[in-house]
Amino acid sequence: MNEIPDTEDAVEEYEVNFLYYSEYEDEKENKSIYDEETFYVKSLNELFAIIGVETFDEELFDTEFNETLGENSAAESSLISSGREPIWVKDSTGKVVWSEDDEDE
Repeated sequence: MNEIPDTEDAVEEYEVNFLYYSEYEDEKENKSIYDEETFYVKSLNELFAIIGVETFDEELFDTEFNETLGENSAAESSLISSGREPIWVKDSTGKVVWSEDDEDE
């Protein structure tokens, strides 16, 4: 879970579902898992910047994350790529405010 920002600023809570993945030379060793994380941010736009969803606020930027969640430690072939993709974002009421399906529309 991410740290809560300074309480002087308005804080919004969001739950984000991520797909963590890794791809190996031997496709049988590929791995993917879903994980949810809670974020406390000043705005939805700030959250989008943190999780890598396109934003128009150039002062915000994508933060580092733990890519090892999707890696296969038992793999014998070479790792080609790994990463995470946001799947959906829910606000504090449980309403989905963004999903990867929205980008296809």
